Amino acid sequence: MRLCSECNSDSDVTDSRPRESGMVYRRRKCVKCEHRWSTMEVSMAQFEAFNDLDEAKAEVIKLFIKARAVIDNTLAELNSP
Repeated sequence: MRLCSECNSDSDVTDSRPRESGMVYRRRKCVKCEHRWSTMEVSMAQFEAFNDLDEAKAEVIKLFIKARAVIDNTLAELNSP
């Protein structure tokens, strides 16, 4: 269970989308304040491989992940009622 970053309450998964890479993107919603956000889950193998990269490559990947989350959040907001 992920806690809301706004009010520290429980959250529900509203959408779950596996990617070909093995990552799973999830949209979450706070049960109390209704704040919405995205999370990304990776396998342990992907996490270990990520940690083995040199620091410069890791920074590029982190920026890409953040950019992808912004894109996903924006699309979700545009498509929500």
